[in-house]
Amino acid sequence: MTKKWNVQDRDTYTTLSVRCGIRGANFTKYNTKKDLYSNLKEGDYICCSAGDPYTPPKPKANADSSYKSHLINNGDTCAGLAAKNKVTISDLSKWNNKKTWGWTDCDNLLLGYNIYIGPGLPPLPPPQKGATCGPTVPSTTRPKDSSTSIADLNPCPLKACCSNWGLCGVFPGHCKVNAPANGAPGSKKKGFQNTCVSNCGTDIKQNSDPPKIFSRIGYYAAFGRDRDCLRLKAKNANTDGSYTYIHWAFASIDPKT
Repeated sequence: MTKKWNVQDRDTYTTLSVRCGIRGANFTKYNTKKDLYSNLKEGDYICCSAGDPYTPPKPKANADSSYKSHLINNGDTCAGLAAKNKVTISDLSKWNNKKTWGWTDCDNLLLGYNIYIGPGLPPLPPPQKGATCGPTVPSTTRPKDSSTSIADLNPCPLKACCSNWGLCGVFPGHCKVNAPANGAPGSKKKGFQNTCVSNCGTDIKQNSDPPKIFSRIGYYAAFGRDRDCLRLKAKNANTDGSYTYIHWAFASIDPKT
């Protein structure tokens, strides 16, 4: 079995060689990855003996096919999380890139957000009090498959815009997209506090071609008969055919009957 060592904070080529108990030539022989020494990262593994390169064990799935998630706390780093969970930083990036809510990269972990320690569907972000749209609405259920983006959960009524804060509206703070290219749902560019996540934009959209025949609808106000003047009976409301339909509107209800 290949002897391995976990890279620690501030480790260098020299400190790892000493810890492994091998000379530099053998160290290079056992670790052939390109640019390994200039890209040493805490949590990565190096080989201290001959044999197959070390492959960290794959995370185990939960009963519902989900994987372990981690709520980012103050001081958390990808290197520390990788070392703690016996995975690599590259794994963390691969599992969360373009999927996990608010994720951008390992250098910009968001305090109070969930990340995944395994492959599969992205974890839901923690619920936010007052959220009315998106995945942060309390009691939201995670999608069963990848056909539904977590950004499309709990859409706003009347197709209003949903912001990354879980608020519906039709103003720039709700509708303007300030997300990075190929970013994960809910992520935003540096310097921006808001971005739209679903039903974005304020452009007027044409759903179809105009109708072949336009209709005209009139509303007959029943209370008009109580006016001092301009009283009009319903039977005389459309004698010239100006209206396609007449709605009997604003009817009065007699509380006695």
